Amino acid sequence: MREIRDGVYTSFLGGIYNRYRLGGIGTVSVLKILERIKELSGKQLHSMVSSNNIGQVKNLIYTGYYVSKISHVFVKHKDNI
Repeated sequence: MREIRDGVYTSFLGGIYNRYRLGGIGTVSVLKILERIKELSGKQLHSMVSSNNIGQVKNLIYTGYYVSKISHVFVKHKDNI
């Protein structure tokens, strides 16, 4: 997490291994980031999430975020890697 403007922060790229998903770790990590920003008297947090990561999109909305912009990134994966 870093301050990009006065009181405006951006978060880091993160992820959760499949075996730990649905355990609440994603929600706790978002809440901890928000808690830290409040401690720093921050006003906003700008974050990005992939549009195909519906679970995290729901999690961010649940924790108080709102969608201001959607950008799609398409990746072609090689078969059987």
